[in-house]
Amino acid sequence: MKKERDTAEPVDLHAAAAESALVAAIAAVRKNPKALIKRLEERLEHFKGKDYYPPERGGKVAVATKEGTAAVHDAITYVSKLRALPDLHEPVDLIARRALRLAAEDHLVDKGELGTIGHDGRDGSSSSDRQSRYGVWSGACGECLWFGREGSSSEAVVEDLIIDDNVRDRGHRLCLFDERYKVAVAKIGSHKIFGSMAVIEFATAFEGDEAKVRARESAGPPKLAAPAASGAASQAIKTQWRNLGRCAGCGEPIQGGAVMETDKLGKFHKECFKCITCTKSLVGVPWKAEKADAFCAECHVQAFAPECAGCGKKIAGAGVTVSGTPYHKECKPAASGGALMRHGPTPPRGKGAAAPVKTSTAGAKAKVGGIIGEYGALG
Repeated sequence: MKKERDTAEPVDLHAAAAESALVAAIAAVRKNPKALIKRLEERLEHFKGKDYYPPERGGKVAVATKEGTAAVHDAITYVSKLRALPDLHEPVDLIARRALRLAAEDHLVDKGELGTIGHDGRDGSSSSDRQSRYGVWSGACGECLWFGREGSSSEAVVEDLIIDDNVRDRGHRLCLFDERYKVAVAKIGSHKIFGSMAVIEFATAFEGDEAKVRARESAGPPKLAAPAASGAASQAIKTQWRNLGRCAGCGEPIQGGAVMETDKLGKFHKECFKCITCTKSLVGVPWKAEKADAFCAECHVQAFAPECAGCGKKIAGAGVTVSGTPYHKECKPAASGGALMRHGPTPPRGKGAAAPVKTSTAGAKAKVGGIIGEYGALG
């Protein structure tokens, strides 16, 4: 009997493995919820105020939270009372798995390209509506959303969902531990504001519609209109971080994600914190502020360092002055003294740090201990 060739679009194996790992991580904590207690207790040790410093990132990045350790303690109390739940896994049937993944992808594309959050689609769809586009769910269905740094581990994502910071009803936590759910699929992709987004679809059971699945795989995600410039649609653009100010680089509101904070210039989106001259990223490298602009060390030397009267080149680092005239030490006139001078920033302290810059004029440093602050979110 001739076997029909599978015409599904190519799968990103790296992304698919990460998505399967996320479902497996959820299944693991459902099977043994009390094993999570130690991990959550260890997380408590890495808070300073309401900022969490993930140890896997060397304690160099502050992840802002709304509740601080209170939400972690609440999660510990909750999971300590749980019993083992029935198995959760990706659908065994390939069509059902692809169908749920497409439902998740639709929402990921919708939210990711605009940088919005929330379970309602731009077209007014709910998670059950999106699942129903490509098949039939039965029993119960649900959805969890996570927003944060690209490359976060599946275990960290699960912990974030269970802690459920700033979610009053702890809906994500309840969803993960809902014993009605037997199948789940995750989709992970980029998000304009937060960097990365995960959509996890749950159901008691799910049967995919092969014709609808193949049609959607061929056509791509639904084409949705951009929200209106005013009214309720524009309000959806806002995230839970509403008072972070505007980026000193692009001028747009900062609504979350990785943020660089400086004393002299204000706050920047991480991707906007770059040299005004060469546009090189200034995150983790020596940099210098002049008036309202930031410069990398090399461009600052070219723009502001004095020229050596001996060789005509810019003086970066140590030099001398002879009767008020600047020289490289090796270029100064013979038999002359000279006062020591220096131009240029000192190197950053620690990998990834935006350290204080000490030059001949006032420098700038990060407000949060010389590190980047990150603002994540849940659906």
